[in-house]
Amino acid sequence: MARFTGTFEGKVDDKGRASLPADFRDVLKKQDEVSFYVFPSPNLDCLEACDDKFMQRVEESIEEQADMFSEEEDGLTTSENSTFVARTVKYNVILTMDRIREKSPILAEMEDKGEIQIVGAVYSLHSGKVEMV
Repeated sequence: MARFTGTFEGKVDDKGRASLPADFRDVLKKQDEVSFYVFPSPNLDCLEACDDKFMQRVEESIEEQADMFSEEEDGLTTSENSTFVARTVKYNVILTMDRIREKSPILAEMEDKGEIQIVGAVYSLHSGKVEMV
């Protein structure tokens, strides 16, 4: 999805619709984007938007969290539960990768263009192996 930022104070009509500035619409037209999701920012006092690709990553992350907190695990949220610890570590790597994309528009744009890849990994102190996430 095209990445752009700016400040725009729009109005919401009687049907709950908000207008999108012409400059933003032009960017979306050039990218052939047909849909996107708009939601209240969890970090700022504004709205944010994302495309289907980002929303899919959010869905996968939520599913992973649900698995991580499955009732089937003994010692659910303690460091004695190696399954819980491994899932938590992996989830933190995924969150860090998403945070890099969010906080560095330059790197996110380079990734979108295929110039770089943002990858994560978990290093095992016990085995010395690196697992790519």
